[in-house]
Amino acid sequence: MDWNIFFSTVSQTSGAIIGIFAAFLITRIIASQTEFNQHKERLVELLQDSKKLANEVNARSFSWYNKVVAKDQLEELIEELYEYGSNMVATDYYDKLNFSPFQNKQDALQQIEDALSKENEKRQRELEAQAALKKRELEAQAALKKSHINVGDMLEYGLAMHGQAILAQPVITPHRIKSLNKLLDNRDTELSRIHKLFIPLSHQVDKNSDFLKSIKKGNETSVLINASLLAITLLFFVGVVYPLSLLPYHETTSVTFNLTSFWATLASSKGAILFLISLIFTGLMSIFFYTNLTLKYDATQIKKLEKYSTQSGYSEYLENYYNNMKDSAEQQSASEPDSFEKAS
Repeated sequence: MDWNIFFSTVSQTSGAIIGIFAAFLITRIIASQTEFNQHKERLVELLQDSKKLANEVNARSFSWYNKVVAKDQLEELIEELYEYGSNMVATDYYDKLNFSPFQNKQDALQQIEDALSKENEKRQRELEAQAALKKRELEAQAALKKSHINVGDMLEYGLAMHGQAILAQPVITPHRIKSLNKLLDNRDTELSRIHKLFIPLSHQVDKNSDFLKSIKKGNETSVLINASLLAITLLFFVGVVYPLSLLPYHETTSVTFNLTSFWATLASSKGAILFLISLIFTGLMSIFFYTNLTLKYDATQIKKLEKYSTQSGYSEYLENYYNNMKDSAEQQSASEPDSFEKAS
């Protein structure tokens, strides 16, 4: 077997393989760099649009709307307390009422519990006051029988006491009715403005999600390119440099793998040429390897975009909204099997 032909063929074949793959990888890296710059500009643009939309969302009066709706629902709760029943828990009342979907459910439940507690205390005080009034009436009747006080004076005293109670009740004036109507109009207007944000919000979320998916695929390709560059560099030394260092091969030449033979070969003119070629090739591969490594997006920007890839990321009130919708859907799906069993 002619080892000269073998080593020469191995080096030529390896060089051809390296040339083909290196050309492809370098072309891919250059294209990736161009694509990366375009995506980087796109990332900044998406963040700006998302930030603008977040400012529009935060400009809406969610807190005010929640307070107005909560006040209205708590008043309805007190008015209809006997109809709903007093043996229900806060979650049962919450399901029957229509609190703002942008309000945290736990906050609404706490408001219901506080309102029920205040109403119970109020009714307890009323019962105590009625009992005290009844006691005073009995004492007055007893005193009347003993001292023969004028009945007219007693009636006048009783009417005066009841008159104070009547005067203490709030009076609904036309001005108050006008204010309530204006409040309801403002509430409906604010809700309409909030709903108008849902379409652009959903559109922006879709764009952000699609962009994140596309750059995730790019990161996977980047890892593959780096691994290929390392493999090509290793093939260059094993398949090209080493076989060429053994040429011309003589029958008396012994193939050794030690530092003594390496430095001896490197000190020769052949070794110097191979070393220079290896240095240039390794330098080029290192440049492209580093270039490919730098094609990384800013982690802070990616984290912000991930936040803006869900509707909940734009506002805590929207997060409450989607959590409430999720809970409502789960309750509805849980009640459907029970309804089916009853129907069957």
